[in-house]
Amino acid sequence: MNFQTHYDRYLQNIHRTQNTGEATPELSLYPHLQAFLEKLFIDLGRNTVTLTQEPRQLDQIGRPDETYGTAAWPQYINAQLVKRIFGFELLVAPYTIAHLKLSLFLQAQGWHANERLRIYLTNTWQHVFVTNRIIGNCISNKDGPTHVFPLYLYPNPEEFGISTERSLNLKPAFLAALSEALELPQSAPFNLPEGVSPEEILAYIYAILYSPTYRQRYYDFLKYDFPRIPLPQDIDQFRTLAAFGQRLVDAHLLKDVSRPEGAPTSHRFEGEGDGVVEKARYLDGRVWINPTQYFTDVSEEVWEYEIGAYQVCEKWLKDRRGETLRHEDVRQYRSILVAIAETLAVMAAIDEVLEF
Repeated sequence: MNFQTHYDRYLQNIHRTQNTGEATPELSLYPHLQAFLEKLFIDLGRNTVTLTQEPRQLDQIGRPDETYGTAAWPQYINAQLVKRIFGFELLVAPYTIAHLKLSLFLQAQGWHANERLRIYLTNTWQHVFVTNRIIGNCISNKDGPTHVFPLYLYPNPEEFGISTERSLNLKPAFLAALSEALELPQSAPFNLPEGVSPEEILAYIYAILYSPTYRQRYYDFLKYDFPRIPLPQDIDQFRTLAAFGQRLVDAHLLKDVSRPEGAPTSHRFEGEGDGVVEKARYLDGRVWINPTQYFTDVSEEVWEYEIGAYQVCEKWLKDRRGETLRHEDVRQYRSILVAIAETLAVMAAIDEVLEF
């Protein structure tokens, strides 16, 4: 099933319901889950989450009998199958139904239910990051394959006849339009607006993509296509947004965030103990890693900040459960707390500058 065709049909059903007053159609399950659900023999004929009456067919999903044995199906479910489930849903109702029915179904097959199913509610376009390292092709558990847009392109020096000089990965038409908007002439070597660096342009784009208003207003477009970047009104707006974008770049690369300017504290790590992460919890401005030790001065907004389907501050600690935090771990976690607070503050400031 083609996703675009399915989604367009879904929107048409919703619009028809709104315009004619017909009965609301059953909420569709987006086909992100299709491949997995088909393997589970879940009926997609009516575009709903309907489990088969023959769950024994689950045994046909590539289970290595030589490893687990015929009588060890529950062991396989807990050790292998559940870990391979990834699904994404845009609407609350089918997301809830999928969680409920799949959980009950798998528990009946022997699942211990000691971790949440990896089916996520994704209703906001939010994933754009900056990196100064080589990355994999999937850095998010919600958006699928990662698209990478390098600022510079470096040709292979071993290829005969190819220049080894790096080139700027910005279209000439965009640079011409930007120069016109800024009322600046273009200059060599990359035909940039005079006095503007490639890094400033990157920072400007990064700021635009972190505008809450931009994400909300163009949400429907962002679901289907790459972001469109509006040109600045003038050089002053460009410089302001580029400065905000650079703050975000520095924060997300964890550069110089241990003691932000004007901050009265930098999230001290306090309490007596061995530094072992037990159960992470948040209470009254403190992030506790065990019954006696905690990080101070953490706002609830920072604690609840999410990337993908995870709360960043909680997930970082959960991944280290049972481990002793070293000095460098404490420094890194404090930097993460500061970076998130900086992100939230800069996002709000960006919206005060932009005019859509």
